[in-house]
Amino acid sequence: YEKRLSAAELKWVTGQAVLNITVRLHAMIFSLGCNVPVVPVNYEPKVPNVFEDFAAPEYLVDIDERMTSRLVEATRLALRNLGPYTEQIRQRRAHVAALAGTTFDLIGQLVGHRAAEFGAAARGAPLPPSRTGSVCQIENRYHPTGTRHGARRA
Repeated sequence: YEKRLSAAELKWVTGQAVLNITVRLHAMIFSLGCNVPVVPVNYEPKVPNVFEDFAAPEYLVDIDERMTSRLVEATRLALRNLGPYTEQIRQRRAHVAALAGTTFDLIGQLVGHRAAEFGAAARGAPLPPSRTGSVCQIENRYHPTGTRHGARRA
């Protein structure tokens, strides 16, 4: 299959999983954004820096001599704890959204009102029509065809 997927399509696909094992930062972010548990591979400092906001270091796998065994261990742990891990992600997302909103508010104070619109969007407010299709709109979690996907991950 050769078609390149858009960010919205990739996030939708990511949201259909029960658990994702990720090796890229944005795959991890998409998974967390859909309340899907993730076992991220720590390939760069930005991965644990972002993941620490979700307070689940037991699922982070470093690239070292123990990587294979840790990947199996972290995956098994995540599968055993799917319910509590999903709820932890859901709860931490509200905190992360508030932090993002504050960041955009501060940027808005520095560069103008448009960044403040994104701060409000990070907290769940709709973006103005001129912003439709932006990365912030992906958070609506609609399938690219316009149909809402699985209600189980509200």
